[in-house]
Amino acid sequence: MDYARGNEVIQATANIVTEVVNGHADGGAFAGHIGGDDFVVITPPERYEKICLGIIDSFDRTIRDLYDPDIERDFVS
Repeated sequence: MDYARGNEVIQATANIVTEVVNGHADGGAFAGHIGGDDFVVITPPERYEKICLGIIDSFDRTIRDLYDPDIERDFVS
C-alpha cells in the first residue's frame, strides 16, 4: 500500500468514527484522532457497544472501495 492509499484509509476511518459517534452519542461522546492510525472515542459505558459495532460495520463496507486486488495478487504469487 502506498502512502496516498494509506492516507485515504486513515481519512475514511476518521470519517466513519466521527459519523458513527455523532449518530449514536446524542452529543454525549467525543471522537478524536491521536495521530497516524490511532483514534480515541470517549463515550458513556452504555453506548460503547453500539458505537463499536457501528464503526466495525461501516468500516467493513467502506474498505472494499479502497481495496486493490493487484496488491493481493503480488503477495500470493
